[in-house]
Amino acid sequence: SSSGCPLLARFAMRRLLSPGFVPPRWARAPASSLRRWPTLQEWRGDLEPATCIDGTRGAATAARPPRSQYLERRPGVQPEAKEAEEPKRYGPMDCDIKPKDQLRPLLPTWNPPPTRPPQPQELEVGTRLRFKLEDRWWAATVRSIDEEGTHVKVGYDGWPGRHDEWVTRDSDRLYLHESFHPEYEAPPLPQRFTRPVPTDEEGNPLPVAARAPRPKVFDAEKERLKRALRPPLPYNPEKERMKRLLRGQYAPPIVEETSQVRQPWEDAAPKAAQSTQSQVPESAASSEPLTASTAPAAAAEPAKAAKAAPAAAPVPPLEPAPAPSSAVDWVEVPGGLDGERAFRSARTGRTVKGAPPSGWVEVCVEGSAPYYWNVERGVTQWEPPQ
Repeated sequence: SSSGCPLLARFAMRRLLSPGFVPPRWARAPASSLRRWPTLQEWRGDLEPATCIDGTRGAATAARPPRSQYLERRPGVQPEAKEAEEPKRYGPMDCDIKPKDQLRPLLPTWNPPPTRPPQPQELEVGTRLRFKLEDRWWAATVRSIDEEGTHVKVGYDGWPGRHDEWVTRDSDRLYLHESFHPEYEAPPLPQRFTRPVPTDEEGNPLPVAARAPRPKVFDAEKERLKRALRPPLPYNPEKERMKRLLRGQYAPPIVEETSQVRQPWEDAAPKAAQSTQSQVPESAASSEPLTASTAPAAAAEPAKAAKAAPAAAPVPPLEPAPAPSSAVDWVEVPGGLDGERAFRSARTGRTVKGAPPSGWVEVCVEGSAPYYWNVERGVTQWEPPQ
């Protein structure tokens, strides 16, 4: 540099600028190698590449690299103005005067219908309109009119009543529906499916024939599941015996076991016998005979009890009891007495309500022969006791 060694720098400058100076061989280089590197502006493509010493153009890039988000725009350079894109609008732009389906008249459009704003006197309940909301024209109907007649309630077709709005009669959001246009054609009604009816040669409809039965494919797994889910049937011994016989197996005969019929009051028989014995008066329980002095007193006691007791209804006459066996002590009264089961003593003829105290009892069975019951032992049998 000129600051470090001024004398050497002066000598080098004079040597280079002299007309007869020839560079050494090691410093000579081909002309193609004398190209310089392009600047940042040339690399980005903002400027044309500079011309090299030998007249060739500088190196150019094949494609422009993407702009980094960290680079700042140079001052004084205006960004390229982008063309304003029109907003995308979905749905029909104009109303269809000749719709082909029932849905088309209900769709909102971006442009108003080819009609006119309604006159205030034309707005009545049920008048079809196109109502403007958010730059779109919706199919609507006049729902009601206020009492003063200055406002109308507009409801959107196909939408619930919570979206209805009150507007004035001269509102600029109201337009007559396209159905008021003279060239308007209502959409065709949807065709319902009709089943073809077979006819004969003359065109007369044939009577409806029964459908051929469809063969049901047997599914073993399905039948097994149906049987598994089916509730079990009650056990039938005769059916099981027939199944064994059809299989060729031995089937023993069915033996009917006669179970002893035990009445609900049989368990209370011993208790009733004890209570009956405890209620016997002491005079009857003692073995001493009644004397002349005690007999009138004993006879007076039933008379006093009869006077104190209220007059009871007369007991209907009972049917004569069949001749019981010699060992039977009590016979059941058919039909009972006062709604209770009653038994008559075979020896004394006394009637007792409820279970008898002791001995053999002949019990009546409706529609069958009577059976015999021993109160002390609680045993029943069909044969008369001996």
